[in-house]
Amino acid sequence: MGLTVWEGLGEMDNPYGFYYSDLRAQERVKELGYNFPPDSVEFHEVLLKDALSFIKRHPGYYLKTVLRRIPRSIILRNDWGLHKYLRVGWADFRREKSGSLWSYFISYPQDFLYRGIAGGLEGFLVISTFVLAFVAGRKKFYAFFPPLFCGLYFYLVYLPLHLEPRYFLAAEASFIISLGIGIDACKRNFQEEELRNDNT
Repeated sequence: MGLTVWEGLGEMDNPYGFYYSDLRAQERVKELGYNFPPDSVEFHEVLLKDALSFIKRHPGYYLKTVLRRIPRSIILRNDWGLHKYLRVGWADFRREKSGSLWSYFISYPQDFLYRGIAGGLEGFLVISTFVLAFVAGRKKFYAFFPPLFCGLYFYLVYLPLHLEPRYFLAAEASFIISLGIGIDACKRNFQEEELRNDNT
């Protein structure tokens, strides 16, 4: 957990020395005078203590980071096992070459388009789920509760810690179930409307 929280503070460019990088986290532990292996409990405890100490001193930066995660969580993209076909991620490109989004598109159009489409589809999945829940399922809204709350659980747990697409894969499965319930509700509403029209 310590590594997760520490790297979460490095999601945005910052002057405080936090990075979204396992290697930088290991360097930070050594800077603090420890030589624990990365898979040890002590390693995570050192990073967690360092992160919490920073949050107490800079609550505004932490709050800004958490709020920034909310819209990003809606348009997250997962590689869905296709990452081996992609060459360079946007975060790596920006960190290593300090390039703009446009230069990333020019250099790696395939990666740019795939990530944009994947993110858009996942955002559509989340948003359409909630729309269908409120519009189509008004009469039986309780049917949406189990999968929706299951999906929201993952968001509420990870948003304060760190934003990484793979953390939300289980949540997306819940939203797919909710989307199916919404589609079924739409179908039933349409059939009931047709039946009323036939009776009149």
